[in-house]
Amino acid sequence: MISGTQQAALAGLLTSLSMFAGAGTPQAETTPHLAALLPADWELRESHSDEFDDSGLDLRKWETDLPDWGSWSWRNDHVRVADGVLRIWMAFDPHDRQGRQLSYTAGIVRSREAPLRYGYFEARIRAAARWPGLASAFWLFRNRPEYWTEIDIVELMQRRNSRNIVDFSLYVLRDPRLAELPVRRKEHVSVSWDPSQDFHVYGCMWEPHRIRHFVDGRLVGEIANDHWDRPMDVVLSLGLREPLVTSPERGGFPSAMEVDYIRVWGPADQQLAAANVRGVSSAAVHGPAATVHGEPRSLRRGAR
Repeated sequence: MISGTQQAALAGLLTSLSMFAGAGTPQAETTPHLAALLPADWELRESHSDEFDDSGLDLRKWETDLPDWGSWSWRNDHVRVADGVLRIWMAFDPHDRQGRQLSYTAGIVRSREAPLRYGYFEARIRAAARWPGLASAFWLFRNRPEYWTEIDIVELMQRRNSRNIVDFSLYVLRDPRLAELPVRRKEHVSVSWDPSQDFHVYGCMWEPHRIRHFVDGRLVGEIANDHWDRPMDVVLSLGLREPLVTSPERGGFPSAMEVDYIRVWGPADQQLAAANVRGVSSAAVHGPAATVHGEPRSLRRGAR
């Protein structure tokens, strides 16, 4: 028998995106028309999907107590599920970490189950309102001794010059198969709305030969997949950006990103055959949503 989560996800996948204004609670299924992307033998991966309809975060699926790194100090009490929404926030919280003076603490959630290799990943998100200085992020990531790789499905409002730029990027920071590291691929799209004012649907189709990004059901970017074949975890987090990294401010905190749902589809055996994934052009997915900028490219060695 199909589960409640599967029913909700399937119903949403076959209906059109409903747009909502204002700051109200999400009201209905909002997944865009992307059924054409999914092979018939794919299934909703419930281990990495969540409607956030329970009274609290499902800690069987998600972990929140991750090691700190860089300018990020994670706190598991900066994550909460209520009223059908996951909220992840950042607080102004000056503290000392191993002799380093830092000013903010933030929340993060990461999938607990085995990492995934290929699939379609989607979340309905409203970005944190504090700008500039924060990045509401939905991403795939894995850092192990043998490899360190990342797919940023979306990073919202991280730029100092505009609220309306949506970023999606790929990184390989460690891989013994590659002679030159790091490898980075970057694109961004300019949208006509403020991502912190309403919920929007952000998706990524990760295939062996290409990675495609979607906003509200529209194809907005495609990057050749020449290196991203390692299994990765699913992550939602609120990251720190300039000018707050070097010039901390108290104003505007706490500030929270909100997630209505996260849904992941993939092959049951996690072995994706490229021939099973049907191609789709931007015209087939309602035409271009906005102006896409940037070309895939490897960037020079350096810190992210």
